[in-house]
Amino acid sequence: LAAIQAGVPVAAVQIPFSIADRSFAETLAVARQYNLKVLARGGLMGGVISEKYVGAACPDTTKPDADLDDVALALDAINDYGGWDKVQQLLRTVQSIAGKHGVTMQAVALRWQIDQGTFPLVPMRWGPMAWRQFGKFYAGGTSLGQDKERNAPGNDAVVDMDEVDWQLFQVDSFLDVDDVNALNSLAA
Repeated sequence: LAAIQAGVPVAAVQIPFSIADRSFAETLAVARQYNLKVLARGGLMGGVISEKYVGAACPDTTKPDADLDDVALALDAINDYGGWDKVQQLLRTVQSIAGKHGVTMQAVALRWQIDQGTFPLVPMRWGPMAWRQFGKFYAGGTSLGQDKERNAPGNDAVVDMDEVDWQLFQVDSFLDVDDVNALNSLAA
């Protein structure tokens, strides 16, 4: 804030801000006051907001997990939120909203960030892992690979850019008032 008031040209700030972490809500308000763009990180709790973890055991720090950005950081996010039982409530709420709209849980979490006036930052692991976040298979290269069985027409596990959560990127939100109220109630 002091830098902005001193005349330093600032265009954007980056903060942790998600359905699970609202600790920087005051910073978001200041950013709006000064017309700054807000880049919000942590929207997927390091990969925890996923169908994989609904009803599952808490991730184990002694085992690698390819679906998490960093197991230790994901566990920090879980603990900061209030523990695995509370995260399970969050996951069930997000899963319910995702099912209602026919989108992924990740789309719900990121759409909520967008609806709060932020730009979500999502770590991307290029290659197969990047597409697994969308529940899709990608064989590598600049186009889909040559695996004929996985890339057969009608196989919904293959990346089709026309189907990758297009609802997330539309201008109007798919979240309705009940969804927003349910997500807002999840604040830690």
